[in-house]
Amino acid sequence: MSAFWAFLIRDPWRKIIALVLTVILYVVLNEGKQQQKDLLNIPVEIKADDEVFIPNVNRSTAVRVTVRGSESRIKKLNIQDIRGAVEITCNTPGFQSGNVTLFLEPKDFVSSRGIEIVSIEPSRLVVPVQRRISRDVPVAPIVVGQPRQGLAHDGGKAQPDMVRVSGPERAVRNLQTLKTEILRIRQDESRSFSKSIALESPGDEFTLSTQMVDVTVTITDDMSRSLPWLVPVLWNLPLQRNVKIFPERESVTVTVSGQQDEIKRISENEIMVYADLRDSAYDKPGDYIVPLKAVVNIPGKFIRVTRIEPDKIRIRCEKLPGANDRGSTDKTNKK
Repeated sequence: MSAFWAFLIRDPWRKIIALVLTVILYVVLNEGKQQQKDLLNIPVEIKADDEVFIPNVNRSTAVRVTVRGSESRIKKLNIQDIRGAVEITCNTPGFQSGNVTLFLEPKDFVSSRGIEIVSIEPSRLVVPVQRRISRDVPVAPIVVGQPRQGLAHDGGKAQPDMVRVSGPERAVRNLQTLKTEILRIRQDESRSFSKSIALESPGDEFTLSTQMVDVTVTITDDMSRSLPWLVPVLWNLPLQRNVKIFPERESVTVTVSGQQDEIKRISENEIMVYADLRDSAYDKPGDYIVPLKAVVNIPGKFIRVTRIEPDKIRIRCEKLPGANDRGSTDKTNKK
């Protein structure tokens, strides 16, 4: 035993150097022994700038990657150590066609030190793309129910009444309105009220500038009603007019507003629609577009006309036969 210790103590530095050289030689020989390994389901993230829309289902994919490295590094390699990423912009070849082909290369992957990517399967990806746009879309409150009997509501008004929507160009341009979640009116409700309510998502591909809007429901004893009959148009002409009127149409649809009890009892003879043709401009023959006006002939009632459809009528003015002859005859008699 004493001889062994004597051997260790004798010339220690030479023995330490020999040990270090042995370790280095082992490492070099081990590193030089290369191995390959197939890794399945390596994630590849597909990135895009703000002007490009990629469906969520196509935002990521997985590929098989063959790697090469030393035996020790291959043994320690985990699937989480390798990942890929590629990017699409509006200038990427094929973008205008709606399908971009991406060719995967080793430089698109991040891997552990000392690991070389040999091959990728599949080596290319076809990704559907669209241009991303933004547009202001009107909000349509969904209000159901009726307030206390005898009262009416205005259907609700949203604030903001327009919300910015971002998403794929075709879908955003086709989006007409954004609906709110259902806002229910209590049966005993008698006062106007406001409530913050969420917008219904029009789809996963859309991004909204806000998820909530304030809806104000105004409750009054007023109601609007489109009259069930057509109202004839009257023509307000001066007594002496040497033209005849030929209207494009002779009756229109009228909508009135007011207290419910009065609106329900209104009769056909209590609404008058007319066109004022007293202006001398209508003395000449020709075609004209004339605005219409309306009055309610119900003394003491608070009913108003809120809509005339159409609110303008095309007319044709023609000179009455013999109008010039009568004028000539008058001048002759005066002489």
